[in-house]
Amino acid sequence: MTAAPQRPLNLWLLPAPTSMLPALPSTLPALFSMIAVLVISATAGAAPSTPTAPAIPPDAATGESNTGDVAPAPGTAATPVTPPPVTPSPVTPAPAAGSGDPQDVTPPLESAPADPPPSSPAETPTAGDLAGAAPAPTEAEPAPGAIPRTPKTPLAPVDGDIPVPSSKPPKSDATAKASTATGNGRPEGWQSKLSVGTTGSFSHASSVVGTTDGATLQVGLALDGAFSLRRGLHTWLNEVKLRHTQTRTPQIDGFVKSADAAEVATSWSWRLPKAPAMGPYLAAKVGTQLFEGQVVRPAPFDVRRIWRDGHVDDQHVVGNERLVVSQPFEPLQINEGAGLAADIADGKFLNLETRFGAGVQHVVAADGFAVSDNKKTPQLELEQFETSTQAGAEVEVRGKGAVSRHLAWNLKAGLLYPMVTTSQRKPVGFEAMTTEVSGTVSLKLSKRTSLDYILQVKRIPQVVDDWQIQNGLMLRAGLDVF
Repeated sequence: MTAAPQRPLNLWLLPAPTSMLPALPSTLPALFSMIAVLVISATAGAAPSTPTAPAIPPDAATGESNTGDVAPAPGTAATPVTPPPVTPSPVTPAPAAGSGDPQDVTPPLESAPADPPPSSPAETPTAGDLAGAAPAPTEAEPAPGAIPRTPKTPLAPVDGDIPVPSSKPPKSDATAKASTATGNGRPEGWQSKLSVGTTGSFSHASSVVGTTDGATLQVGLALDGAFSLRRGLHTWLNEVKLRHTQTRTPQIDGFVKSADAAEVATSWSWRLPKAPAMGPYLAAKVGTQLFEGQVVRPAPFDVRRIWRDGHVDDQHVVGNERLVVSQPFEPLQINEGAGLAADIADGKFLNLETRFGAGVQHVVAADGFAVSDNKKTPQLELEQFETSTQAGAEVEVRGKGAVSRHLAWNLKAGLLYPMVTTSQRKPVGFEAMTTEVSGTVSLKLSKRTSLDYILQVKRIPQVVDDWQIQNGLMLRAGLDVF
């Protein structure tokens, strides 16, 4: 192998960066060893080893290593390596005692180990910085220039269970306040109840003094349904009621209806967020009879029909003859109302609500008649229905409660004072006012039987200008469908 021609010894003195000043004391032994090797090589006449590019410390700003330069191949001229500009470290290192002028010292070779001086990691770079690897930040000691993070606090499990967030949205303050004011026992969502019952009685007499021989039979059907929807401050209530009774006595051949009433009502109410005990309401109700109306008497009687236009017809009816006076669903009574509702009491033993507002009442009829008997005349007066509409102020009170587990009650009373009417009869003052009162007292005897007292009082001048009173005590057996 041909030896390379001798070249004058060139010592490349590079200015040491200021960031390497703390490492000078640990690099002096390596520097002296390098000088001794160079002197021995020059004395022996051998070509000096080509110096490799000095190790460049990592960039203080980016933390990346700059040691990717490769030394020139043997036999080629060594080119001075100009180090890239290094951003001064924001940390001011402490000067090393006895280190001399740092500008006259050659930086260590890439192969020379460099141990950091024992100093605080917050003041000087660590060994990983000199080797080109950025230190991993810790929670206590964040990396230089990094934005401190606020650690997230995990949800603490309860009794070892992982908490699962509720899928239902939380109630607002207004809804929670309304629930407290109107009672917590009223769950939200749909609430349905349908009760079907039957009533009946039977008696038979034979050769009993003061009674007519024969059987007396009474059967009836009662249906009560309530379907309500509550969502926050809104309440939608729907009610269905049906009463029908047929009676057979020894004096009259066949069954004759003694009770016939059907009613469907719906109402919507909303409670004010700041006053959850009151709010506006809208209500509607339809009431009628399901079967035709008949008048049956065991003895003959005379009838006087008073027509809508004022003319009068007289008629004679024989005993046990069925005189039809009205058709099914006649008359049809429709009520609408709107106003302000207020909860006076809302509890298990007493639930009381009042309504004040404006109401409209329609009476729809064909050619039917209502019994309007004058006790001073021998005839039975029948007055023809009149289709009319009236509007005015209405007041309604609704109450219900339970005295005990076995005794419950409910009551509803309403007044409508007309201010505008289309009736030709034109009643005035309180004589034109519509009044309706209905109530029930129920004594629960067993799971499926109860003893009920039913009262219904109403006066509707548009239909008949007289008080209509119906009440009765009945033993009821039934079941709750749902």
